[in-house]
Amino acid sequence: MEDTLAFYGSEVKALGGGRIGGYGILFTSPDDPDLQSEFFTKSTDYFIDQGDKRPVLYRHGMSAQLKSRNLGRAEVTRIDDVGVFFEGELNLRDNYEKAVYKLAEMGKLGYSTGAMGHLVSKRPVEGKKSVEIVSWPVGELSLTPNPVEPRTSAFSLKSMAVEEIDLDAFIKSQEQPIKEEEPFDIAGIPAIAKFCENVSPNSLKDASQRSESAADAAREFITIANVLGEAYHTYKDRLVRRAENRFLKDNREIDSHTVAQVDGLLADMDRILPAFNSIKESLLGLHKISEMSKAEQKAMNEKAKLAVWNYHRISGTLPEELDNGNSAS
Repeated sequence: MEDTLAFYGSEVKALGGGRIGGYGILFTSPDDPDLQSEFFTKSTDYFIDQGDKRPVLYRHGMSAQLKSRNLGRAEVTRIDDVGVFFEGELNLRDNYEKAVYKLAEMGKLGYSTGAMGHLVSKRPVEGKKSVEIVSWPVGELSLTPNPVEPRTSAFSLKSMAVEEIDLDAFIKSQEQPIKEEEPFDIAGIPAIAKFCENVSPNSLKDASQRSESAADAAREFITIANVLGEAYHTYKDRLVRRAENRFLKDNREIDSHTVAQVDGLLADMDRILPAFNSIKESLLGLHKISEMSKAEQKAMNEKAKLAVWNYHRISGTLPEELDNGNSAS
C-alpha cells in the first residue's frame, strides 16, 4: 500500500441501478499540467486496454468502515481525447455500499486511479517546466470524495487524509424519521363521509330511507373508484412504456425509482383488493338469499325462531325478538 500512488480523475455520475460512469483519468498537455506540473496523455502506458476491468474500492481501501472491500468492477469503455472512461456496477449489499452509491447520486464522489509506484515513470518536457507521466499502471479504481482542487498531483496513499466522509454519520443522516400515523379523517372525502353516515346505525332516517340513501352513496363511491382505477391504468401504461424504452431500446436496467414506484402500487392494491373482495362475497351471499323461494325463506325464519325460543326456554332470558308481545304463551 505504501508503494501505491493515486491520481484524481473526474466526477462520478450515477447511471441508475447501482451503475456508475466517469473519466478515471483526464488527459491534459504540457501547457495545462496539474498543480505539480504533471500531466497524462493518450500515449501514457496505463497497462489497460478498452474492455479491461479493474476492481472498484472506496478511498483506495483507506476507509475506516469499508477498508479494502471490493465494491464491484469497472470496465474501460472508451479511451478518447478527453481521457479514459470507466463504467462499472456497484454491489449494493448493505447500508455502507448503498451509502457510497447515494453519495455518487448526490455528485459528491469522483474517480481516482491507483497505480503501483515502482512502475510509475515520468520525464521532463524539453523547454517546459511540466513533467509527462509516461507510465501509470492502473491497478484499481477508487471512489473518493471530490477534492477541493481536482487537478492535484499524484499522491502517496500513506499520506492520504483521514476519512473525509463518515459513512456511519451519513447513513444516519439519510434515515427517515418514523412518523406517527395520523388518524384517518373521512371528512375530507365527501362521498365516503356520506356513505358512512347513511349506513350508520345511528342514522335518524327510517330503514327504507336509510337503505335507499346508502345505495345512492355507494353508487357515487363506486363511480369515484372507477375514475381512480382509470387514473391508475393510465399511470401504469406510462410507467410500463418508460421501463420498456429503458430496458428494451436502450438496453439499460430499470431505474431503482421506477421499481420503488411499482412496489408502492402493488402495496396499494394489496390493501384495496381484500376489502372489496369481502364486500363482493357478502353481496353475493345476499343475492343468493334473494333467489331462494319464499318457502325456503319461511323455513329459515321458522328455524331461527325455534332456535331463539329454545334459548329462552333453557336460559330463562327473554331475547328482544320474543319481547313486545311476540313471545309464545
